[in-house]
Amino acid sequence: MLNVLSLVVALATAQPAATAAPLDAIPKTRLDASLRCLLGVYTLPKGEKVIITGTDGQPRGLQYTLGNGQFGNLREDSSGSFSSEALTIDFAPCSVGTMKLSKDKSTVDGVRIRLIEKTTSITSEGIRLHGKLVLPANGRAKSAAVWIEGSNNNPSTDDAVWQYELASRGV
Repeated sequence: MLNVLSLVVALATAQPAATAAPLDAIPKTRLDASLRCLLGVYTLPKGEKVIITGTDGQPRGLQYTLGNGQFGNLREDSSGSFSSEALTIDFAPCSVGTMKLSKDKSTVDGVRIRLIEKTTSITSEGIRLHGKLVLPANGRAKSAAVWIEGSNNNPSTDDAVWQYELASRGV
């Protein structure tokens, strides 16, 4: 694990190449704060689950990923529900932490798993790297995974499924 952390520190503090192009400004299209609290893993009946994330930096965009790998973008309608071609999700207020998922003419209740989320950043040579640490509810992971994505103008800290999937498994 120290080798991985050393690599992260080395990458974060590396000197940029003299011929490197200037970095693009990060667009201000991050997930709306009123939706951010909906992100995470929801348990469903029969041991199934659904993970809710943001969608490509869209302010009001959500995505679902079911335990069987099925996924899709969710569109918000005028009633406040989020729908795709395959399903509809009605979220309770964030403080409640529940949802109703309707699919194939049946509706099931989902309960958000409590996970610990901490935002962080590292600044090196005037460049600020944003990150998110997601931990199991007890704050203790069995192991750690560090994911370093390529450069783009869309931060993935709200859009990545793996951070919630791993934390729900104790990583």
